Amino acid sequence: MLPILLKIPLPFLSTPLEIRSYGVLIALGFLMMLPLVSREANREGISSHTIIDLGFWSLLWGIVGARILFILTTLHEYKEYPLEIFYIWKGGLV
Repeated sequence: MLPILLKIPLPFLSTPLEIRSYGVLIALGFLMMLPLVSREANREGISSHTIIDLGFWSLLWGIVGARILFILTTLHEYKEYPLEIFYIWKGGLV
């Protein structure tokens, strides 16, 4: 799999905007999940708005949790430059 699908040059940035395949796959999975789970929730009598909200928060906290776990398992790499903990574009969401 290609790690970078697209590079979009933007006039106000010195480096092009990179669209990464991992992010695209997360977005596709999320967008495919929402209608399926909403339909099942309606069958059970749960509001689809509740499912959409739950899906958004699950995605957000899943990404945050994955990053925290990655940082905790590779903490020794951040001793010299601790601000790199916040560089999510350098990996660590898996």
